[in-house]
Amino acid sequence: MKLRCLPPFLMLVFIYGWLLFCLPACTVQAQTPDSLPSKWEIRGYLKNLQITQFTPDKNSLLTGNLLHHRLNMKWYATHRLTLAAELRNRLFYGEQVKYTPNFAKSIDVGNGIADLSVIWAAQNALVLHTIIDRFYIDYQANKWNIRAGRQRINWGINTAWNPNDLFNTYNFLDFDYEERPGTDAVRAQYFFSDFTNIELAVEPATNPHEWVAAAKGAFNRHGYDFQVLGGIYKTDAVAGLGWAGNILNAGFKGEVAYFHPYRQPTQKNGAWSAATGLDYMFAKGWYLNGAFLYNSAGQTSLNNLAALYNTTLSPKNLMPTRYNLMLQTAKSFTPLLNGSMAVLYSPNGQLLGLLPAVTYNLSVNWDIDLITQCFFARTNNAFNNLGNAVYLRLKWSY
Repeated sequence: MKLRCLPPFLMLVFIYGWLLFCLPACTVQAQTPDSLPSKWEIRGYLKNLQITQFTPDKNSLLTGNLLHHRLNMKWYATHRLTLAAELRNRLFYGEQVKYTPNFAKSIDVGNGIADLSVIWAAQNALVLHTIIDRFYIDYQANKWNIRAGRQRINWGINTAWNPNDLFNTYNFLDFDYEERPGTDAVRAQYFFSDFTNIELAVEPATNPHEWVAAAKGAFNRHGYDFQVLGGIYKTDAVAGLGWAGNILNAGFKGEVAYFHPYRQPTQKNGAWSAATGLDYMFAKGWYLNGAFLYNSAGQTSLNNLAALYNTTLSPKNLMPTRYNLMLQTAKSFTPLLNGSMAVLYSPNGQLLGLLPAVTYNLSVNWDIDLITQCFFARTNNAFNNLGNAVYLRLKWSY
């Protein structure tokens, strides 16, 4: 059973009441430029995502719609103390909801020890869901920073895959969640200098086998930023290393982590997760990024999309296949138009993914994106299409 600090409905009433209370204060201070800076920061966005999915089967076309509202709030109580709350409201409707079994349950994830989500409606072809994915208090004093509550603890260095990211594993195919998941934890940092620090984080859980607790040290040597970490990840003891630097003019990043079971005597084999990548910016504005992931616990073959999308992600299982390669290029063709293309390939899983995207800035605070994801599996010496998805997204930021 999950611990409930407050019922989700009361928590949401509290947060929206907080917003209504602080808006007048923000407005007044905005009209008096000589006054002290506002103690409130309020921002967010509203997105409309049109989804079309299909396979080579002519009767497979499936459409869906997502209306997504996000609200981010911070209150700078003093120069040392900050309170933050962020939530996302999502309205799913259409065929995707209607024909996906247990759709409401599948999206009601991301809660930690406190259940801060609520499903307002779950009809035949409509689901309305709200979750608070940030809710923390942050304190800074001299060289210390302490944060408690639902937060993002980002220990990842690499661009695509992050074996060192013990607390907030995310799916890089989920392009519509820019903020990435949060976790209920306590984190303390101590800074010896700008490049040297230590960090301790603990994520409790109601199940003792689900606790995560680890320490990380960061330092700089010979022009490279390094980090070392160790701790407990659920039923495993974990040790990791990460680095970021340059080879000539190319960025060079990497992470490696080893997970060894200590709560399961019958399981003796550990798991390695390692990722590295190079990125380079060419003179004419072309950006190129290459990444490699080794997952010792991964499968040796994959021939359906369910295994790709439904895999339970963790730092030691960032992809369902053992070896994974990704090559991505991007360019700003004009100040308003950006394009990118990523190719995902698993040589042992015989999986190929093509991920093109185009973004256009319509006006101030308005953007439109066209994103495509196409996947193929190699059978009988040829790549056959497994499935495709096309997303059209309109976003207004405030």
